[in-house]
Amino acid sequence: MSAAVEIISELARRGVTLWAEGDSLKLKPRSALDYDLLARLRVHKPEILDVLSRRPATCAASCYEVEPGRWIHRPWDGCKTEPRPQLLRSVPHADCKHCDGAGECPCPACTLRRTEKPVPCLMCEPEKRQAWLAATRPESEESGKEWSRIGEAT
Repeated sequence: MSAAVEIISELARRGVTLWAEGDSLKLKPRSALDYDLLARLRVHKPEILDVLSRRPATCAASCYEVEPGRWIHRPWDGCKTEPRPQLLRSVPHADCKHCDGAGECPCPACTLRRTEKPVPCLMCEPEKRQAWLAATRPESEESGKEWSRIGEAT
C-alpha cells in the first residue's frame, strides 16, 4: 500500500473527509488531525492529489482508493458510483477446509439435497458449482420463475 493510500485510509478511520480543490487539499474536520498526520499530508501531498484525481466523477468527496482500481464508496455521503459485482474467487483445493481439499463435497449446502453424490465444492469450486447448479435446476424452480414473470406483467 502506498503512503498516500495509507494516509487516506487513516483519515477515513478518523472520520475526516478529504477532497481536492485545484492544487489544495481540503480536510474536514481538522480537529481530528494531529501534527504527525499533518506533516505526513504535507510530504505526500502530490501523491494524495494524484490518487484523488483518479476518483470517479460520481464519487463523494469521502470515497477513497485503497489500492489501484479498488475503491471504498460512501453512498451515505452522496456517492452515486454503482458497485461492480464481486467475482467469487476460488480457494486452492489444498486450503479448502469445507471439502478437505477434495474439490467435491456431499454436504447439503453444496448439493442442495438434489443428489446423494458429491458435487463441486461451494467454497473452492464456485465456477464449477454455478455450472452444476444451472445444469441441475429442478423444473419447479423454472416454473416458479415463469410464474413470477407472469405475475409481474399483470
